[in-house]
Amino acid sequence: MSRFRIGLFDAYLSTLGGGENFLAVLCELIEQEFPEADVEVLTYAPYAVDIARLAERFGVELRRTRLRLIPTISRDRLRHFPVLQRYLHERDLGRLSADYDLFVNNTIYSIAPAASRYSVYMCMFPLDPAPVGLRRPSRRRRLLAPYVAARRALYHRWIGRYDLLLCNSEYTRRWASRMWRLDSHVLYPPVELRPRLQLEGKTKSILSIGRFFAGNHNKKHDILINAFVTLRLLGLADWDLHLVGGRTDVAGTDEYIADLERRAEGHPVHFHFDASRELLASLLGSASLFWQATGFEEDEENEPEKLEHFGVSTVEAMTHGCVPLVYRSGGQPEIIEQGATGFLWRTLPELLAHTIELAREPVERERMARAAHHASKRYGREAFRREVRALLHQLVPDGAALVVGPRIPAARSG
Repeated sequence: MSRFRIGLFDAYLSTLGGGENFLAVLCELIEQEFPEADVEVLTYAPYAVDIARLAERFGVELRRTRLRLIPTISRDRLRHFPVLQRYLHERDLGRLSADYDLFVNNTIYSIAPAASRYSVYMCMFPLDPAPVGLRRPSRRRRLLAPYVAARRALYHRWIGRYDLLLCNSEYTRRWASRMWRLDSHVLYPPVELRPRLQLEGKTKSILSIGRFFAGNHNKKHDILINAFVTLRLLGLADWDLHLVGGRTDVAGTDEYIADLERRAEGHPVHFHFDASRELLASLLGSASLFWQATGFEEDEENEPEKLEHFGVSTVEAMTHGCVPLVYRSGGQPEIIEQGATGFLWRTLPELLAHTIELAREPVERERMARAAHHASKRYGREAFRREVRALLHQLVPDGAALVVGPRIPAARSG
């Protein structure tokens, strides 16, 4: 009798971002629910992170989870055919999933088909079958319509093989339905909540959290710095702005950060690169307001991936009593009740007006901080564990982890 094997794929493990928080909490839960199973996290060598570091970063306990490095096949001879390279790469990963009884794909934009007995796909945002250059009406788009249709059919067939398709927000679920024509279930990411609200240590500071990188889906730090400088000119000269985030390896990141530092010169703007959990908790505890501008001035219809897909940082701010003022797009409206637990804004004058209102009305700011803290409980780790536990036991019948039969590919298709 072989042991039940569970594999969780995360191609970008070393980023230790929101997807990895989901992975860490899920691994901890899987160890508890399947005590006799072998659990492995799959990633590529350049993105490898020790499991102990993963557990420490997200405050979980992992005793039986192991790391498995996936061999990479370069296929240099196909470097001029990136679409074919991608197809073969995803096909290989799909075949690798057959090594497991339960396979969880936790990688954004992966389209690898599952070949395990049971399978789960965690969709952070769906990969659009239409490349960016073919999303707007044009003669080229009409000519290449069969190509886009073929890609859509492939994504539908491969992703449709998973037994359970999960999306991190209603916003993501709508786009997955539109792009892949597949049904899915919303599972909000787990957030580590603060059990009791403490407002005594709050200072006149604004906090924003998000990785530092240029280009696609960046966190608009430049917009926030410019807004903060304007805010000071409007009379809030005694407030600080703290920008927290990881320094990524994305091309252009160093230049992007240098530009941000130039914009902030002479103003109380503090950069915290690769902050520890302790420093982040301290900043969340002292900040009174939380800013987020992801998606600002982006084209939601043609590039929806550039918006905030959910907003884990927003919930983290709420549980610490930081009143959120976030751009009205993506998954953020699912989190914020306008005027009650925070503010959603569309224009910079709206952001500035709401910020000034809260800065000058401490009683109102405290009321909203308490309401935000209470609302954050919906997204806590315990709520996440309850829902995942129910989903897992519905997917994997009782006793399946003890008696392992032959593995067969899943047959779900849309």
